[in-house]
Amino acid sequence: MCKISKSLPAIVFLFAFILPAIGQDDPFRVVLVGEVVDRPYSNALTLIKENGDPRVSGTSIPIENGKFRHEFEADRQESYTLIFTDELEKGAFMPIVFFAEPDTVRFTLYPRDRFPDNVLVGGKLNQELVAFDRNIEERFKLHSLGNRQTQLVAENRYLTAEATALQNAIRHAEDDETRDSLQQIAQAMDRAQKHLTPEALEITQLFRERFIAWMEWKTEQVIEGTSLVTYRELLSLLQMARSPHSDPIPVALPDLLASFEKDYRPRYPEHPYTETVETYLESVDRIKAGGKYIDFTAPDFEGNPVTLSERIGGKIALINLWASWCGPCRRKGIELIPVYEAYKDLGFEVVGVAREKNGEAGINAAQKDQYPWINLLEINDSEGIWRKYGLDNSGGGVFLVDETGSILAVSPSTEEVRAILAQRLKP
Repeated sequence: MCKISKSLPAIVFLFAFILPAIGQDDPFRVVLVGEVVDRPYSNALTLIKENGDPRVSGTSIPIENGKFRHEFEADRQESYTLIFTDELEKGAFMPIVFFAEPDTVRFTLYPRDRFPDNVLVGGKLNQELVAFDRNIEERFKLHSLGNRQTQLVAENRYLTAEATALQNAIRHAEDDETRDSLQQIAQAMDRAQKHLTPEALEITQLFRERFIAWMEWKTEQVIEGTSLVTYRELLSLLQMARSPHSDPIPVALPDLLASFEKDYRPRYPEHPYTETVETYLESVDRIKAGGKYIDFTAPDFEGNPVTLSERIGGKIALINLWASWCGPCRRKGIELIPVYEAYKDLGFEVVGVAREKNGEAGINAAQKDQYPWINLLEINDSEGIWRKYGLDNSGGGVFLVDETGSILAVSPSTEEVRAILAQRLKP
């Protein structure tokens, strides 16, 4: 699976969770007015709902002479983010979260190392959000630790000499095989925390301790509260708890889900947050070996709607979710072509779905990689396919299913797919 680049330390990305949206109101206008201080290198912001992925959606807001203004129509009081486009292009960003409210929302935004100084004014929900976030920083001082870590990176005192040399080797690898081999070595080094200097290790351990305390405190707030702000936090906890890329965190899932059933679902029956939790529960229950795939309909490259179940019913099939901008996804697709060619006449089917901002990018990538199977398009996450399959901010994933729709394997390697087909499909 392909995720947003982690070119900076992991602590930076803990502030970059992309979360789902909430709200219940009739359509209304939202006015954003802002000042950008001491950031002459930033000339635009990207506006996106918190449940969106900036690689496939978002609106650009220009910054002119340190000022910006933007109006848009919203039909829900829900959470959005502003992201400095220069940070987004580097793959390491800290989103400015706010709620869309029928009001003028005013911002004063500073460079990354002064993130806690950002000012957000306008609307009752936003003031509650500001107070909530201020309480977090006062209690746990996570941004202060993040700044210390960033300073170590800037001074080349974060990674050991061996880890730095390995990174350079990965960056300059001449082929994918060499790069993948080096990345496996780097991942093993990371797991053993042998890539960190003593100073970096001390900060990382301290952050871990505070992060655990933060998660425990947030869980308490979610269970005790029933506001839209705490509902947003409930979703963030669920998202982190199910992420296969995150370390285990102290999230009391039974307590959170009990609070959802008792307090949040009855109070917000029509909110997108409620729909998102329901999708989450279905995904956890079904998207696993032995579970059932989730059906969907998406357009093919000619714009014709295709329903997955109608295409793969009664066949052993592979659902290949990918994106033109996800290198590992495309390499996996290319690896699968010989497998498809070997077993297609025995009833094996592959359905690809490209997650894109526009169809042209997906079509061009599929043609370049010469995928021989049908490919569909998921434009701007309009069908919510990635969320249904528990992928959210990933580029994609593969799911092998049998003739009855049961999932045989989640994210199998190409050789695992070949081995399963060899057992089940005989000439």
